[in-house]
Amino acid sequence: MLDLPDMYKKISELAREQVLHDIENNLMPDISHFDMQHAEKINKKRYMEVIERLIRNCPINNDYEKHKSELQEYAQKYIDENYPILKPETMFNLLNNYKINESTAIINIPLQAFILYVELIRQQYFYVQEKYIRKIKQQSENNQIMMSHNFVQYSLELLNGICSLLLGSNYNSVISVYRTFYENYIVFDFLQNHTELTEAFIEHTKIDECILKMELAKINKTEIPPEIEKLYNDLISKYGEDFKDNYGWTNSVITEKNKRNLKTMFEKSNLGEKFNYFYKLSCKYSHSTAFSLMVRPNFDHVVQFLYGIADITYKEISIILKKININSTKEQALLADWLGVATDNMIKELNNWYGNK
Repeated sequence: MLDLPDMYKKISELAREQVLHDIENNLMPDISHFDMQHAEKINKKRYMEVIERLIRNCPINNDYEKHKSELQEYAQKYIDENYPILKPETMFNLLNNYKINESTAIINIPLQAFILYVELIRQQYFYVQEKYIRKIKQQSENNQIMMSHNFVQYSLELLNGICSLLLGSNYNSVISVYRTFYENYIVFDFLQNHTELTEAFIEHTKIDECILKMELAKINKTEIPPEIEKLYNDLISKYGEDFKDNYGWTNSVITEKNKRNLKTMFEKSNLGEKFNYFYKLSCKYSHSTAFSLMVRPNFDHVVQFLYGIADITYKEISIILKKININSTKEQALLADWLGVATDNMIKELNNWYGNK
């Protein structure tokens, strides 16, 4: 029987063999000689021709303000006439680019390792969810475990999204999702150290919903539903006026209002300063700044964030594995080993890739 490292290695080898087999048998496009720059030049030429023809064929040549409605009608007619040609051509280009990106990504060894890692983590957590979390949900209202489960589920959804974005070479978006992934863990870790805030955190969803419905009523110039107003007032009476703020649910622990933020939570977390640096870096890419507009990330930029994702995922799932009552010591140990080996092997692949560059 294969142990976990051998099993991981075998799966990785089989996946690589399958990719090579598909390329050799023309089941996957061989992109080794594909000239991406030439393809982009053709597309750009087509784009130019479409707009140049729009302008060249326009019968109106002066008094544009006076003929505004005629110009709009002409533009609408031009698009309608060209739509049967533009639509299939656009869809072909979109799908073709996706296939190229997918084919490029699937022979990218570190990316292959990351996607396999995510799949192994998803398999493990599905087992835990079906065998333990579902039972806890049915038998009792254990708010702490169910809240932790929701955090992990959200992280797994973000991991799936990151894999899709990597396959599409959408590196800016990967970094933006990493920022959300990081913030999710900061709040998760803070709540593990302050379990007394669990109820306030859960009820904060209600006050957010009240505020949004009250703002919508204001925009629509309609009356605020009385049940919404009552719920809002009841929550403020229970938790205090500051409860309506973004991190108002922390007010009994973080007493200074101006310190109720992620920075304060991070300082109380078990993450090191390197995560603080990567968070600041991800904000540079996520916000509309000179940096985000002028510095375009590539796969090299993204890899450094994958290390952080693996570290956070390991910490997050380890916490919930300790919280649930697993049947046997053997099962507990093997689940922990599966998580550890999957993480270590993915990091080794990234290290090997970096070492060969």
